[in-house]
Amino acid sequence: MQRLYSSFESRRNDSNSFFFTLYVSAQCVGAGKILSASFTLSKVQGMGIALGFIIFYTMAGGFLAEAWTDFFQALIMLSGLSLLSVVGIVKIGGIPSLIRGMANANPGTLTWGGGSTGLAMFLGVIIGGLAIGLGYAGQPHIVTRYMALRKGSKMSVAAWVAMVWVFFALLGAIMVGIVGLSVLGALDDPETATTSLAMAILPPWLVGVIIAAATAAMMSTVDSQLLIAATSVAGDFYGKIVNKKASQERLLFIGRLSTVAIGIVAFLLGIKAERAVYWLVLYAWGGLAASFGPPLILSLRWKRTTKWGVLAGMIVGAVTIVIWYNIPVLKNAIYELVPGFFFSLIAVILVSIFGPQPSLKTVEEFSAVAGIG
Repeated sequence: MQRLYSSFESRRNDSNSFFFTLYVSAQCVGAGKILSASFTLSKVQGMGIALGFIIFYTMAGGFLAEAWTDFFQALIMLSGLSLLSVVGIVKIGGIPSLIRGMANANPGTLTWGGGSTGLAMFLGVIIGGLAIGLGYAGQPHIVTRYMALRKGSKMSVAAWVAMVWVFFALLGAIMVGIVGLSVLGALDDPETATTSLAMAILPPWLVGVIIAAATAAMMSTVDSQLLIAATSVAGDFYGKIVNKKASQERLLFIGRLSTVAIGIVAFLLGIKAERAVYWLVLYAWGGLAASFGPPLILSLRWKRTTKWGVLAGMIVGAVTIVIWYNIPVLKNAIYELVPGFFFSLIAVILVSIFGPQPSLKTVEEFSAVAGIG
C-alpha cells in the first residue's frame, strides 16, 4: 500500500493544499469561538493563540509529535464529551426531561428528518448524511495514520480501533448538542453550545476540562492537516518540480515555511469567515473526499487505473465541489460531496479505459503489492 500510495501521491495537484487550508481555517474559527466564549478574548485573539501554538509544536516535532499529541487529545476529547453528556442528562432529570426540553426548544428535532420531509429529507438528511462517510478515504491526514503502521498485519486492528473511536466520539458530540438544546434552548450561535453548557451545569474546575476537550478536538485536526499540506508543498511541489536535487535540510526548511504560510492564510480566511464552522468543514471535507477518494480507492483496487485517470478524477472532483457549492439551487438540493464523488469516480474509470494504458511493469507491481490478480 505504501508504494501504491506514493505513486498516487506524486500525481496529485494543488487541490490538496487548497482544501486543507479551508479545513484549517474552519478549525481556527472553532478555536476562536471556544476561547472567546471561555475567556475575555475576541474570536480573532483566540484564533491567533490556538493556531500559533499548533504551528509551533507541529514545526518542532513533526509527524511523531503530532501523532502522540493526537493520541492524548483524543483521550481528553472523549472524556470531556462523555462527562458533559452524562452530567447534563442527570442534571436535567433524565431522558424524559431531556426529550421535553428538546420539544420545547425545537419540535423538529424529534422528527426523523429534523423538520425536513419528503425529497428534502431523503436527499439532504439521509443521502447527504450518509455521504459524509465517503469522505474518510479521501482525507490524506487520516490515510497517513494507516500508512504509519509498523506492520501491515495490524491493519484490521487499526480499522477496529478507528471505528470504535469514531462511534463513541461522534455519539458524545451528538449527545452534547442534544443536552445543550434541552438545557439552554436555541442559542444565537449553536457552535458555542459546548462551552455554554459546561459553564451552566459544571463547577469551574470541570469547565476547564471541557474547554480542554473542545480545544483538543480542534488541535488534533489542525496539526494533522498542517503537516500533510506542508509536506505536499515541500515534497510534491518543491522537491519534484521546483528543485529536484533539493537536500533533506532544504525540504525540511520549505516544509516548515509552508506550515507557517498555510497557517497564516487559514487565519486570514478565518477572520473573514461568515458561515458556521460546520458548513466550512463540510465544504473542505467534501473537496478532499471528491478529489482523492475515488482515485485512491481505484488505485488500490483496480489494476487498470492509470495516472491520467487519477489526474482526471482529482480535477473533476475538485471542480465539481467548487461549482456545486457556489450554485445555491444545487447546494440546497444535495450535499456537494455526492455529485463530486460520483463524477470523480466516473472520470477515473473512463479516462483509464479510453486513455493511455499502464505499462506491464506497473500492472505487475500493482498485483504484487495489492495482492490482486
